[in-house]
Amino acid sequence: MKKSIDYIKVINKKYPNIKVANSRFIEEGQNNIILVVNDAVIFRFPRNEVNRATLEDEYKILMKLGESLPLNIPNPQYSFIGKDINNTFIGYPLIRGLVMKKDVFAKAQNKEKLADQLALFLKKLHSEQILKQVDSLFYSVDVRKKWLDLYDRIKEKLFFYMKEDAVKNVTHDFEVIFSALSKSSFKNTLVHGDFGPSNIIVNERLDAINGIIDFGSAHIGDPAGDIASLIGPFGYGLEFVNLMKNGYSSIGDYLERAQAYTHTFALQEALYGIENDDKRAFEAGIKEYRF
Repeated sequence: MKKSIDYIKVINKKYPNIKVANSRFIEEGQNNIILVVNDAVIFRFPRNEVNRATLEDEYKILMKLGESLPLNIPNPQYSFIGKDINNTFIGYPLIRGLVMKKDVFAKAQNKEKLADQLALFLKKLHSEQILKQVDSLFYSVDVRKKWLDLYDRIKEKLFFYMKEDAVKNVTHDFEVIFSALSKSSFKNTLVHGDFGPSNIIVNERLDAINGIIDFGSAHIGDPAGDIASLIGPFGYGLEFVNLMKNGYSSIGDYLERAQAYTHTFALQEALYGIENDDKRAFEAGIKEYRF
């Protein structure tokens, strides 16, 4: 395994004037090695070629978004988008605060204020104005086709490992999704793609959101997907999301689909695991379904 000095050498090839007083790895993401330099700058290095391409796309998105959103997002000040994983990275000032996981969120006193901040952020992110800024970077997702493809891959690759009643329940969940999509009329927007607690940073007083991180899954698709991440098993629940309607009324139109999407999260992790030879992800996702 590479040491921090190996990554620092890569940084200094492009930015020789950066003086590194200290560095440390933080909790490593599924897709990137994450290094904090001088307790002030986050550097992210891709784990493989797929992650390299994703990081390049994320860099382009962040540069397009700039300061267009009402909360802080990563602002790349350092970058080297190379042709292989050994010379690709982006770096941006650390957004300070706490990751607002469920245990941290539970201690917050003014959840209405947090709901309002997240609502205004998503309302702007999902706006036509933002879509126009980034649409040259993406093709628009056919949402129904996306879910049909996901269902086909789950049937092909995961049903073998699942209990009979689990298979029946999953089949029903997808029937609900397809029914909800057939009843819905919505425009695709830019979506964060992983708008869950692990990417929401709150200040240490737990009374204001400091920023939103990790746009590596951003795409043009169904805005209900971002709402689903807030409702799901690692999210803050339906009661909190209902508070967000005050600042973003369209959330009410997304809830049926969003709630249906949450039922697929574990299987999506299992599918990622089996398709990418990640045993940890596969076992974590499939454990509740195994016979």
